[in-house]
Amino acid sequence: SPFDSASGAGSGGSSADKPELPAGGPMKSEASSTDTKKRSLSEIEPAISSHMAKLDRRSTVVKDTSEVDAVVESDLFESRQQFLNHCQTTHCQFDELRRAKHSTLLVLYQIHNPESPVAGGDIRERNQRVRKQQQLMDDRRRQAQNELYQTGGES
Repeated sequence: SPFDSASGAGSGGSSADKPELPAGGPMKSEASSTDTKKRSLSEIEPAISSHMAKLDRRSTVVKDTSEVDAVVESDLFESRQQFLNHCQTTHCQFDELRRAKHSTLLVLYQIHNPESPVAGGDIRERNQRVRKQQQLMDDRRRQAQNELYQTGGES
């Protein structure tokens, strides 16, 4: 058959037709990969040296690290649970940047003004006062409507 070779039937061709590969498979030569590494290092070396020079210029040694501000004591931070309770009472939320900024301001205000009432502490009392006022207004409105109906709309 035309596909048979002189070396034997069914071999699919001679071994001279097939290229021989190294045991580990096809690889780049070591010299070319080393040259590439050296080339890339030589390309980035100026950038690294200028960056390091900038860092050297920026680095300043701080000589005095003593605290000049007075220490502010607050019951708010005595325990984690106490701070959590305060945040829940005052509706402080830290899940978004906008809310975290506002909540931080509330906490800082409370720390620096401990005599001020807690923002959320008066909510129940305020709600009760509002409900009483609404009830009083509703009673007055009903009384005025009853008087109007009893007189038959005469003014």
